[in-house]
Amino acid sequence: INCKILFLLHLKYSMMYRMDRYAAAGGNFFDTADVYGLGQSERVLGNWLVRQGKRDAFVIATKARIRTDMH
Repeated sequence: INCKILFLLHLKYSMMYRMDRYAAAGGNFFDTADVYGLGQSERVLGNWLVRQGKRDAFVIATKARIRTDMH
């Protein structure tokens, strides 16, 4: 599930509800990045994972960016 799409829903609880439904249906892969929602996507996902109490059951893909304006 792409966390950028989840963040576009704007509401933390809506995101958590959708993640709950996704996990209940057997989903275990989350794709996120620090630029999705200015970091909110990763924060909400992290909070959700803590609430689940079974972090090892999920696969998290994230990205890093490299500054190109080094001046």
